[in-house]
Amino acid sequence: MRPSARFLFLNIGHGVDHLLMLIFPTAAVFMALEMGATYGETLVLSTGGFIAFGAFSLPAGWLADRWSRERMIAVFFLGIGTATVVTGFASGPWQIAVGLFAIGMFAAIYHPVGIAMVSQGGGTVGKRLGINGVWGNMGVAAAPLLAAPLSEQFGWRAAFFAAGIPGLLLALLVRFTVTEPVRGYADAHNTVEDAPGFLETLRFMLSQQSYMLILLGCLMICISANAFVAFTSSY
Repeated sequence: MRPSARFLFLNIGHGVDHLLMLIFPTAAVFMALEMGATYGETLVLSTGGFIAFGAFSLPAGWLADRWSRERMIAVFFLGIGTATVVTGFASGPWQIAVGLFAIGMFAAIYHPVGIAMVSQGGGTVGKRLGINGVWGNMGVAAAPLLAAPLSEQFGWRAAFFAAGIPGLLLALLVRFTVTEPVRGYADAHNTVEDAPGFLETLRFMLSQQSYMLILLGCLMICISANAFVAFTSSY
């Protein structure tokens, strides 16, 4: 596959990642009416999904380094698409919460794996990352534009079905068309046996003060950004 086509798939993946994570805040307005609950009570169901979105990023990146990045992206598309469609069949709060957790778990794959793939190959890395970031924000913006009219016309389940099914098709395209380029010097000269284990890597990262400060900054940004996106969807 040409690098431009591969880059396009990765950009679409970033958009899909944020799109499917943010279908729920808009659909929750209509879910609340169906369940006889308030918007706030319904929104709480997404807590596990957003925790999974962050918590599973580290194991996803660790697994991609030891297995295959392009196959992990295929797992991302297949998993998040399936989880979204299955959530559309949920019949109660607990099933919705479990479905949202699964969406968050698979959504966690994209950032550590997809962005690593975007940065591969040298050249204008900053430009590629910038373009990729725009696609991610397009997914954020598209979520309420897709979920609101579909939920109003056909019910909230339609929004999950319409958003999830393309992910299944993209999984097949990625699995059989996207190839991973040769990795860098470090990848070529280190074996799995040479690489530190998952817990060792985690301990090292948490021991770095600079890394902890970055985590704190990201935490504050994500809390404010997700709160803004979630609650503005109800107006």
